[in-house]
Amino acid sequence: MSVINQMLKDLDDRQSDLQHSQSAQIPQKKQRTSWKLITFFVIIVIVLNIAGVFIWQLYSENQSLKSAYEPLNANKQRDIEYKKSQTLTNRLEQKTPISKSEISTVKKEEIVLSDLENTSLSKNVESHPEVTVGNEPLINQKIDAAIEKDPQPINQKAIQTTNNNNVLVNKVAEDAVNDKATSKPTLSISRKQLTPVELTQQKIDQAEQALAENKLSRAEQLFEDVILMIPEHKIARKKLAALWFGRQAYQSAINLLSQGIQLYPEDREFRLMKARIYFNQGQTTAGVNTLKALPKVENVEYQALLASHAQQISQFDIAARAYQLLTTLEPNAGRWWLGLAVAHDSNSEFEQATRAYQQATTKNDLSENAKQFARQRVQELGE
Repeated sequence: MSVINQMLKDLDDRQSDLQHSQSAQIPQKKQRTSWKLITFFVIIVIVLNIAGVFIWQLYSENQSLKSAYEPLNANKQRDIEYKKSQTLTNRLEQKTPISKSEISTVKKEEIVLSDLENTSLSKNVESHPEVTVGNEPLINQKIDAAIEKDPQPINQKAIQTTNNNNVLVNKVAEDAVNDKATSKPTLSISRKQLTPVELTQQKIDQAEQALAENKLSRAEQLFEDVILMIPEHKIARKKLAALWFGRQAYQSAINLLSQGIQLYPEDREFRLMKARIYFNQGQTTAGVNTLKALPKVENVEYQALLASHAQQISQFDIAARAYQLLTTLEPNAGRWWLGLAVAHDSNSEFEQATRAYQQATTKNDLSENAKQFARQRVQELGE
């Protein structure tokens, strides 16, 4: 045991020495890394400061050059304007003919001098004090004097023509402005009042679109609006009843169809839809009573529904009449002849039943079993 303890103690000593050596080396690495980072950041800051100073010097030189050139350009422009006015003044003094446009140009020009502006222009004005008196240029006075002394250089007829032209141009411009003002387009918004028929058709179209998009609630609301506006609207009433039947609102659909039957007693579709709802609920008698009110409707679906359900509730006379009409509408259909034969047979009308059974056996659409049943009944009734 002493040997094992000694080995464990040696291992503990080695691990503690290793930890001390690692802990002694780690701060040195961190210290070296931190000095390098500090040196790198200091160099970057110095470089950025040098670049900023250089850019600022360039910007300052550029601004100073621009400020130095701007007065020179302004002075040149003023010198050019002053020379133009001096040239016109000299021409007036020498009685040189000038045009009306030049005179008007001279009269419109104003020479404004400032002590803070170009010194060369100020000296020229001081050497010619007659140029300005107060705020009114003396050039206008010289022009008027030259015209009074020698009116020949100016063509009076040309001036009059120019004035007339100016008046004409001004009139045309005024007329154009007036025409433009009077012909300015205006926007007027008016609301068109739809008639009940147009509004109804609009709602019908919206309801059809809602049905196409499977928005049944929206379609129901639109059809209800149509019926409230026009209770006689057949299409809206029938489609609304079909929607209510589809979501199993049977009583609401029946009431809606009953109102339609009151408005249109001869309309078979209202009765057919109402009867189907009754049959779907197992109310066969109510459905038959709804259909039998129109016994002469020449419609195969209507009469077939009436005949089959009337036979179920033993109303054989109603069934026989319906089957008889069906054999007229489709005389080659063996099923109608067989149904008629059974109705007469069940109502103890054996002679009519025998004839109907015989007709049924001649039709090709019946199965062999149905034909065999008809032959057997003919034999039994003949005995």
